Amino acid sequence: MARILRMPEIVANSTEAIIQKWYIDEGIDFAAGATVLAVETEKAVVDVEEESAGVILKRLKFENDQVDVGTPIAILGDPGEKVADMSALLASLGIDDNSAAKTSTPVVVAPEEIKNQEVKTQAFEPKVIARSDTERTFASPLARKLAKEMNLDIDQLSGTGPNGRITRADVEGARSTSKPSATAPAKSKSSNQSFEEIPNTPLRKAIASRLTQSKQEIPHFYLKATANAEKIISLRADLNATGRVKVSLNDLIIKLAARTLEKVPDVNVNWTADAIRKFNQIDISIAVAGPRGLVTPVLRDLASKSVFEIATEVGEFREKINTNTLKQNEIEGGSISISNLGMYGTEEFSAIINPPQAAILAVGAARKEAVVIEDGVEVVNVIHFVLSVDHRSVDGALAARWMQEFIKSVEAPIEILL
Repeated sequence: MARILRMPEIVANSTEAIIQKWYIDEGIDFAAGATVLAVETEKAVVDVEEESAGVILKRLKFENDQVDVGTPIAILGDPGEKVADMSALLASLGIDDNSAAKTSTPVVVAPEEIKNQEVKTQAFEPKVIARSDTERTFASPLARKLAKEMNLDIDQLSGTGPNGRITRADVEGARSTSKPSATAPAKSKSSNQSFEEIPNTPLRKAIASRLTQSKQEIPHFYLKATANAEKIISLRADLNATGRVKVSLNDLIIKLAARTLEKVPDVNVNWTADAIRKFNQIDISIAVAGPRGLVTPVLRDLASKSVFEIATEVGEFREKINTNTLKQNEIEGGSISISNLGMYGTEEFSAIINPPQAAILAVGAARKEAVVIEDGVEVVNVIHFVLSVDHRSVDGALAARWMQEFIKSVEAPIEILL
């Protein structure tokens, strides 16, 4: 029986996403749990799976299309199902046949018509194409949006998509290979300083919007604390000497943060408009810088995992981020995040909360400082921590108790092995 596949809400509160790739062709049966397409969100490229076996009867949206959440993107059927009258089927499902995207059938090009590879590097020359008043340039919504931002005439671009459709890659390629005069650095009228404008990508805009919303809507407050890091550094060296999975200081900090959430469970919460949601399982997001921007995959059920298991899972996440293979359920959830800039030598910083989470822990570099110990002064390794907290879901005293317990754990980390 035919059914509609709609653009899912990949990330909570998201309104749109981009179809990056269709994995299943029209008319090809797929098994239950098969990955049907990849969708680009503000955080990652996420594979979308179908719970039931079926077949794609018709695609309604193309690759590189920017699609609103809930919009029909394909018509699915039962395995082996065929449709004699697609227009009638679309009408029965309430879909306008004229507005549905045409089948993305590959264009077959004769060998003698294939251009040599030099076409990839040749300068872009605008080509004026005569069109009637009713003729329309076929281009994805994202391509049109980017062309407008780059001050390019969409009617002058050549498309490499199905049936000559203009895609995002065509627009970006046109910009990168355009004549020098079109991309020459601009000059400010008020000074002689030159500059280059780099168009914001959809991901960068989404991140900017989300973080702006966080700072505007969430009443942040901040707790700062410094921990003696001598024992945690020593523990890391001992663990790595075993020859098992290589453990980083951040892996240990993740485990210690999870242990602290066990001790102070009232911080293991999310804020909602109707209630504070308190979790029984401890899930923590980690901020990872990927090729597309900042991504926050979620480590789950940390109370039951060893630091070696955490180190392995973090490594797997980094690989997935670099290859754009994160799945939807791997970026959802978590009550707090951990962001570590210590590897860049950053001593201390304050991070922005990732809504609807309750807090984010900013981790600085381990560095030697003079510290008062009992009645004397010693030079020891210390780490500065800053906890950003959502005051709606966590009060100041509660957050301070969490921070106090966390610092105790960092200074006596052997407990994570008990």
